[in-house]
Amino acid sequence: MPNFCQQHWDELKAAIEARDLMQFVAKDGKQAMENMVRDLEGQNTVVDYEPLLGSDFCMSNVAMSFYGLRMMAVEEGEEKPPCPVCMMQKMPWIEWVASGALAEAIRRGLIADPNKQEEPDGGKSQES
Repeated sequence: MPNFCQQHWDELKAAIEARDLMQFVAKDGKQAMENMVRDLEGQNTVVDYEPLLGSDFCMSNVAMSFYGLRMMAVEEGEEKPPCPVCMMQKMPWIEWVASGALAEAIRRGLIADPNKQEEPDGGKSQES
């Protein structure tokens, strides 16, 4: 399972605490494991709600959707798998959204596709 670095784990805990959700966080690993087992077995109840682990799993799931099993691998020279937040910060988000905006402008016919070569005769050679 992906591992949060200490900085991002502390930030996540602070965010959970700022929302007054620490009261629902398991008191220890044993309780957290029991809650997770009940959840997996479909036996969980409202008291099994675990916002800290749930948020951890959510972020890890997002990172795994981009990086796959690499999120569970220990890189050479490292002691544990990478932090999902650190990995996601490496993504070129600005380039992706700007490319998406360009694609949408092209789709709407607002601008020509800069990657599309126009035929020298303006496409008239295909007309009969």
